[in-house]
Amino acid sequence: MAAGEAGRLLIGYTPASSLSFFFSKAIRTFRTRYSGVKIDLHQLSSKEQMAALANRKIDVGFFRTAHPLRHSDIRFTYLVKDALVVAMHAGHPLGAAKTVDIHALKDEPLIFSPPEAGVGIRDQVMHMFSRHGLIPNIVQEAYDAPTAISLSAAGLGVTIVPPDLQYIKVPNIIFRPLEGADAITHLLLGNRMGEENALVANFRHITQSTIASAKRG
Repeated sequence: MAAGEAGRLLIGYTPASSLSFFFSKAIRTFRTRYSGVKIDLHQLSSKEQMAALANRKIDVGFFRTAHPLRHSDIRFTYLVKDALVVAMHAGHPLGAAKTVDIHALKDEPLIFSPPEAGVGIRDQVMHMFSRHGLIPNIVQEAYDAPTAISLSAAGLGVTIVPPDLQYIKVPNIIFRPLEGADAITHLLLGNRMGEENALVANFRHITQSTIASAKRG
């Protein structure tokens, strides 16, 4: 247990982070290398994971944010940076462009998460609209990105999601990158500050190695 080769590791993750290019391989590699460790996975929003770390319901979690975070009780490790994408029905006029400018969305019906859902990119997108002097036209709320994408495929509006969601195979949906330097999202790994243990350290190392290997490939 002292070497991190036995015990139990509680991992939090967001729906989008589970679709990241490295996630499944990192989990599989960890399970293979440390077969004596029991892994418990918990799907939670970024906000819920912060509370879960404080309450010791998880030991480590994947967080989505507009920029690297600082928190007195959580140690964050930077993993990857991504550009946000706009999901829309395949026949939507904005699909004719290679990218989408935020101003093109000023009158578009938007599908987005409610504030209480704790979705990492919600505040970021709301700030983007405000920064450009725009008011988002939210016509439908969805508690998770996969649901928002399904509603977009039905033609109810467009939604803005992390690029990992493009791996979801939903009929009649297309994705276009959102323009702008502020249309960037970061994926971080977080654990309790001052409570470094071998289980967390081993998982962090494997996650970082998996990402580095994928980038080299």
